[in-house]
Amino acid sequence: MGHPPSDERLEFTNLEISCGNGRFWHICKHCDRAYEVSKQPTGTYALSEPKKMKGRIETFKSHLKHCPHFIAFVKARANANPLPGDDSARSTSNGSRFHADDVLSQVNPKRQKRIDEYFVGISEEEERNQLNRHLLEFQADSNLPESYVELKTLSRLLEFAQKMKAAVLPLPPRKTFGGAILDKYAGMCEDDDSSALRECQTKTQGRANFLSDVWQNIAREHLLGCQLVLFGFMLTYGLFATGSRHDGLAIAEQMEKVTIKMQEDGWII
Repeated sequence: MGHPPSDERLEFTNLEISCGNGRFWHICKHCDRAYEVSKQPTGTYALSEPKKMKGRIETFKSHLKHCPHFIAFVKARANANPLPGDDSARSTSNGSRFHADDVLSQVNPKRQKRIDEYFVGISEEEERNQLNRHLLEFQADSNLPESYVELKTLSRLLEFAQKMKAAVLPLPPRKTFGGAILDKYAGMCEDDDSSALRECQTKTQGRANFLSDVWQNIAREHLLGCQLVLFGFMLTYGLFATGSRHDGLAIAEQMEKVTIKMQEDGWII
């Protein structure tokens, strides 16, 4: 007396084409159904034609464990029509009971528990201690006084970094930070200082004090630094290159040229 066909075999169509040793070629019903559904209006198919496989139970089980169409079918049936009394049994396309634990284990494999799922992490006090340590390390690397932690600019930096949605790292490289970024925000600061001083002069109708001096930068270039000051508001008007002469007469001539330019810009000095 022969054995009844296995549940796995019922998910395949026998093509009645011999492949030797008394076996026949089969195709997966779920792959074949997906292939037919993928037919385009042009007559072509979006999916490749189902592969033929030998009629062996091992081949059927191996295919069903990795067949995306059968896995989707089992999951859909399991969610829509759970069988009472047997959570592991699923109804297949042929109405048979197929124990799909192996298939579902491929979809939802058991994940090894991680220690951080049981350990909630460091406490707020420990986080605060780590932050204080990083602040001390930054102070030591930068040779800063201890009073730097009281700077409002540092508070604004940390508050913004805490709220921002973008990633803090990576920071811009040194050349970019000291080049394009510095030039961009230096211009913004210059515009703000100029606006503040002009507003003060408009309200008070006062005359700005003109301060100037020659100094040498790191590249050994001599520059004439010019500043405007009015009631506590200070504006660095500009740094102008000078020649090799730094006597009183030469500086006076340079200051006169700058004064004329300031008056043309509308400043009252």
